[in-house]
Amino acid sequence: MKTSDIEQLIERYFDGETTVAEEKKLHKFFAQSNVPEQFRAEKAMFDHFARQKTAKQPKRAKLIPLLMRWSAVAAVIAGAVWFTLKPANDTILIGGAGYVIINGKIITDPNTVQEHALKALDDVSCSPKKKKSNVRSAEAEQLMKEQLRMFGK
Repeated sequence: MKTSDIEQLIERYFDGETTVAEEKKLHKFFAQSNVPEQFRAEKAMFDHFARQKTAKQPKRAKLIPLLMRWSAVAAVIAGAVWFTLKPANDTILIGGAGYVIINGKIITDPNTVQEHALKALDDVSCSPKKKKSNVRSAEAEQLMKEQLRMFGK
């Protein structure tokens, strides 16, 4: 290529007006070893571009995705352990609905519901000493009666 053509292409290149084919011509021209002295600065720039293109980019540490992955694994393991080790006789009282869920079964029998409600209230209202001696205070009895009225008894 003529030096005037190269000068014109370089000017268009820096103005951002070259096509891909013209840029390839420039890269091919500056890849030669015998580039005229007046184009040494541009040759250094194009050589740098060529090295950057072929150089391997360093791998970035992917710490955050790694931490998220391990956190998810830990949460799954913790959930599995909790579901495995939780007590089998969980009793869930549904507020005022008149039924309990025991071991996954819904019990609607009022006597059984009352029995489990009394047991739950006894567990909550009595201290360990009183629980052993099976003695309830008058306040605890009154509280249990009020709670049982919510179940329709």
